[in-house]
Amino acid sequence: MTQCLCSEIAEMLKIWSAIRRKIEEQERSQKSVPDSRQFPQPNLQPIQAQIQELRVAKNTQPTKLLLSIRELAKVLGVCERTIFTLTQENQLPHLRIGRCVKYPVSEIEKWIEAQTQGSK
Repeated sequence: MTQCLCSEIAEMLKIWSAIRRKIEEQERSQKSVPDSRQFPQPNLQPIQAQIQELRVAKNTQPTKLLLSIRELAKVLGVCERTIFTLTQENQLPHLRIGRCVKYPVSEIEKWIEAQTQGSK
């Protein structure tokens, strides 16, 4: 009787051990691959719309109408002193706003066109 009881207990321990291993394996597999029901997918449409709005806003910035001496020198690839000298000699179209000297982009483009046509 005791031997029969011991073999039954040993058999139950094996079954219990196998069940425990199966449960542990399932828990490990659930941790490594998250279930989509546990982690809902975020709604990315509002974020994508905001990114698109920022891109559009960035591309539609107003263009500058007037340039400073430094900006014009950089665009034309000459030193600021050259711009200053041409301005003093009234060879460059410019505006005075108080003590500030500004160069209209449209007039500078026309001036460049006239300079290139005159050299032909």
